[in-house]
Amino acid sequence: MDWSGTAEDVLAVVDALGLNKPFGVGHSMGGASLLLAEQMRPGTFRGLWVYEPIVFPMQDSGLEPAGLKIQDISSSNPLVASALRRRDTFPSRSAAEQNFASKPPLSDLCPAALRAYVEYGFEQLLDGSITLRCRPEIEADTYKMGARHSAFAHLGEVACPVTVARGHTKFPGPADLAPIISQALPSSTLEEFPALGHFGPLQDPVIVAAAVRSALAAVSAGL
Repeated sequence: MDWSGTAEDVLAVVDALGLNKPFGVGHSMGGASLLLAEQMRPGTFRGLWVYEPIVFPMQDSGLEPAGLKIQDISSSNPLVASALRRRDTFPSRSAAEQNFASKPPLSDLCPAALRAYVEYGFEQLLDGSITLRCRPEIEADTYKMGARHSAFAHLGEVACPVTVARGHTKFPGPADLAPIISQALPSSTLEEFPALGHFGPLQDPVIVAAAVRSALAAVSAGL
């Protein structure tokens, strides 16, 4: 699961839709994919807004945040083990929604986001039950590869303005990377949402959408 492939997908969509210097918005892996896409084809975007993009400094660079080591996000990442244990089938969509709403991390999602995840993240089987569209082993492989792309090494090549947003830092996670990423970009603003976590855009889409609109307006005005 090479993450550069997701950046190629982004560029393919831009081309297929005939978009001329769009403003890109991405969360987590999506944010990393946008940065990789801009690096692959400089000038594709007029601006980016990325929430806790998964972009790690090179190992042993001295830039790793305390408590968040590169190896923790690859082969020994607890998210990998969690993904492989993930329950992938439910008797119904309502049963799945009730399950996820009862415990973290998906209990943090706003009801509409959780409902959309259950609606579009699962497919219905012939017996009426539902199963994850993204198999647990594929999800696990995605996590394994999260620290193995080269986006950080080329952040200095991203010329368009970028807002790097993050949630709270109550425990080690991608939020710790945001200031490091922002500092490495030529034209960047760090935006903080202390009431939100890594799933921020899915927790409070209204406040996040307002922030995105503000960033878009600033880019459009040339600020």
